[in-house]
Formats: sequence, structure tokens, C-alpha cells
Amino acid sequence: MQNKMHRGAALTVVLLLILGLPFTFLSAQDTEKVTIPPQIKNMSIENLFKQGNTLIDEGKYSEARPYFLAAIQKDSTQSGAYARLSDIAYNEYDLTEAQKYIKLAIEADQTNEEYRVRFNAIADLIQTFQDGVDASKRRNYEEAVKKFNTVLDKYPGFAPAFYRLGFVYSSQNETDKAVENFKKAIKQDPNNKNYEVALENLAKSHFQNGIEAYKRGNLSTSADEFKTAIKIDSTFKSAQYMLGVVARRRGNTNEAIDRYQAAIKIDPEYEKAWFALGIAYKSAAKDKDALSAFTKATEINDYYDKAWVERGLLESKMQNYDAAIKSFQKSIQVNPQNPRAYEGLGVVYKQRQNYQKAAQQFETAIGFDDTDYVLHYRLADTYHELGEYQKQKQEAQKALEYKANFAPALITLANAECHLGNMDASKENYQKASRDADWRPVAEHNLQIMNKTGECE
Repeated sequence: MQNKMHRGAALTVVLLLILGLPFTFLSAQDTEKVTIPPQIKNMSIENLFKQGNTLIDEGKYSEARPYFLAAIQKDSTQSGAYARLSDIAYNEYDLTEAQKYIKLAIEADQTNEEYRVRFNAIADLIQTFQDGVDASKRRNYEEAVKKFNTVLDKYPGFAPAFYRLGFVYSSQNETDKAVENFKKAIKQDPNNKNYEVALENLAKSHFQNGIEAYKRGNLSTSADEFKTAIKIDSTFKSAQYMLGVVARRRGNTNEAIDRYQAAIKIDPEYEKAWFALGIAYKSAAKDKDALSAFTKATEINDYYDKAWVERGLLESKMQNYDAAIKSFQKSIQVNPQNPRAYEGLGVVYKQRQNYQKAAQQFETAIGFDDTDYVLHYRLADTYHELGEYQKQKQEAQKALEYKANFAPALITLANAECHLGNMDASKENYQKASRDADWRPVAEHNLQIMNKTGECE
């Protein structure tokens, strides 16, 4: 019997190491190494048992432990103290400790059959649990579920069994059952952070699936995965944010706004969501709400250059030019290579008829993004105001290199050709611009002036 029990204890240690469950080997002699408060050490064995049992009845297992360790220090033959320490370990889901202490109880009182029954029951529980783990590794999920449920039939609150069932169901893509079991494990043993991490990782796994589906352009699948992540973890702000992104891609601005607001509710300092909310409001023509969102983003992160640019654009649109200039300048301070900030400044200076400064800002912006046809068009239009028609022509042609038949650039080019005396070229470009319905009235108006007066607009 002794050899059998020693083999069982050794098996227990190996199994618990594999499973990642806690264990502490503590022999009777080793109890002297445990720090026990003097007031407990000085108690009688009778009072130690009385106080320890009271704490166990109250579910305060860790607080009860020193009393029974003190009893063992006073008298190493106290089999009841070993049995109570086994009970404590059992209730803390540490089957190794539970088996070890009941074995010591047997050694202290070899006539007690109850201790032997308990030892065998724990050994059987460990073996059944390990059978479930082995079945999981073989992907025999049906067998694994059966084994873990057998453990739970014998030990209804055994958190590690719920934990393992969570992984089994997760492997079978039965997310609801996986979540249910992880939550049961957490409820039974809230101090074990591994259980919370497992639930978090399950949510993250679905979130990552959503990201990959989104990259493939599968918006429906990505949305489903993000929703599953939120179902698992209602505080998953990134999943709410990505549902907003998906909604925007689908053209559902109102839903996007709701999702961004949900993310912000989870984390009011979520600057990325504030910025996205601003973009959504802007697309819905809710400029005041958009400006408020961008302003909040810059308040959270003073170095958010994109938010400063968007803030400046709206302030400029609202003709609050001084504020717009400050916002664009702040963006440039944060990121001196952001062409959008220089472009915004150029637009403000142009609106204020400071064409020289406007041209300088557009030139700087082009230095960082020479392929932007709109920037070349803006610079060409500014050169017109400065009367630099050759430069106007060059920039208009540059814009058309990057976007052929861009009507605003065609009109600007036609205007430059007219001022340079190239009337045929001017008329030809006005005629090209008139093919664009939005710009046809402007093109035809300029052609009429040229045909009637021979002058340029």
C-alpha cells in the first residue's frame, strides 16, 4: 500500500506540472519553515483546531492553513490536522497538496479507513482528469468532454475541469460553450488569473479572425467575428471600433457613429475612436460634432497631427481662420512632413488673399507629395492670383499629368494659355473642361468672353 501511495503522489506531481496547476511539496518537517504568527503558535492544539475549523466553515481556507500547520509543529502525529490541510488544498483546487496531506494523515493514523478512501478518491480524480487532457491532445473531444464531466460529477466545483472544457469547446468552434465554461472556472476560482486570460485570449482570437477577414474584404465575416469578440468581452473597445470601420465601409455612417461612441464609452480616452468619430460626423455633414470630436482627440493626444489637420480644415470651413492657422501650425510642429497641414495653411492664406504665403505653403506641401494633382491645381490657381501665368501653366499641366481631364486643372490651364496669348490652346482646354457637367458652366462662360471680347477672364 505504501509503495502504491508513493507512486500515486509521484504521478500527481508529474500530472500537475503538465496541467500547469499549482503545487507545493511540504513535508511534515518542512512545516517549521512556514512563517506562523506568534499568537497562533502559542495557542493550544484544541484552540488551533477550533479556530481553524471555524475559518474553513466560513470558506477562509488560506487563513485557516496556519492553524493546522501550527498544530503539526506542536505534534506531528496529529492526523486530523493533516486531514484538514488536505481539505483546504482540495477546496483551493490543489489536488497535489490534497493528496499529499491525506497521505500524511494515513501515515499518522494507519487505522483510519476514511483517509484511505479519500486518498484513492483523489488519485482517481487526478487520473480521470489526466485522461481528459490526454483525450484533448489526441483531439478526441467527445472522450475529453466525457472525462471532464465525470470529474465535475465527483467534484462539482472543480475549476480546472471547467477551464479544460473551455478549451475543448473552443477547439470545436463552440464559442458559447467555451465562454460558459471559462466563466464557470472564473466564478469558482476568481483568484486564478489563467482563467481570465483564457477568456481574454478567446476574445482576441475572434478579433484577429475579424481583422484577417476585413483584410480579405469579407466584411460580413469580419463583422460577425468582431461581434463575437464583444459577446465574450463586452469591454473590448477595439472590436467596437472595428465594427465602426466596417460600418463605414458599408456606407452605414449612423451605425459607425454608434460603434465609435460605444468604444469611447468603454474608454473615454480612446483617441483613435474620437478621430474616427470625427471623420464619420464630417461625412454626415455634422461639422460642429466633427470639430468637437477632433478637438477631443487633440486634447487627449497633443501630438495627434492628423487630428490637428482635420480640426484646422473644419475651423477654416467655419471661417475661423485664426484658429485654423494655429491648428495647422500645431500639426506641422508635431509632424513637419505632413503635406495636408501645409495644404490647409495654403487654403487659409488664399482665402485671406495672402497669395504669396499661400503659394509658399502649397510649394512646401508638393515637396512632400509631388504626385498630388490637387496640390498642383491649388498652386496653379494661386499663381493666377499672383499673375505668374507661366508658373500657372506649368502647375496645371503637372496636375493633368497625374489626373488626365481633371476639369478644374483644364480651366486653370486654359486661363494661363489665354494670358500667355495662346488663344487656340486656351479654347481647346476650355472645350475639354466643358465635358465635365459640373464645370461646364464655368468653361462655357469663359469661352463666351473670349469669343466676344478676345480677352481673358
